[in-house]
Amino acid sequence: ASRAAVEPKPAQAEDKAVVFIKTASKAVLFETLAYPARIIPKVNTTLLAEADGIVSKIYAPLGQHVSRRQKVMTIAHTDPVYQYAPVVVTSPVTGIVSLIEVTEGTQVAKGQKLASVTDPSQVRITVEIPAQDLGSLRSGMKGEFKLSGREEKIAVKIRGVSPFVDPATGTATCELETDGKSAIALAPGLLGQASFRA
Repeated sequence: ASRAAVEPKPAQAEDKAVVFIKTASKAVLFETLAYPARIIPKVNTTLLAEADGIVSKIYAPLGQHVSRRQKVMTIAHTDPVYQYAPVVVTSPVTGIVSLIEVTEGTQVAKGQKLASVTDPSQVRITVEIPAQDLGSLRSGMKGEFKLSGREEKIAVKIRGVSPFVDPATGTATCELETDGKSAIALAPGLLGQASFRA
């Protein structure tokens, strides 16, 4: 028997490895921390009844601008024997009457809440920070604030962080301030989101 000659198979081309080279460079790694925020007035005062009596006249209705020491209402004494002069309730600050708790003819007791006066032109932004994030935030840190339903962002800075954590919520209050250059009007009561790079 004869053996057939075996021809060697042609060598297949070997796959060459491809190497990509990328130069390493330094980059800042950060985590974005975002929290719900609300706008509250810096100046908000509560007017209390200084004596028992009946509200005899309201001079400044809801929404009216009042100046410091302006008459807001008077309380008449109800003592049938003595005729005391009515107690005049004045505003201790300049602002707008933002809440009235009584009407003319309401019987009030000393110390009862009568009204509130707020200055809507001076606001601050507050956020509640979870206890585990307190180490990442500090006074002077810059961030952004965005109103709910709006795309525009406002530059903010942390004015202060409370060192005390509320045991009921597990959060500490943080106060923010704007640079004052934003064209967006910030009214008390509005909600939004504050974010920081930590």
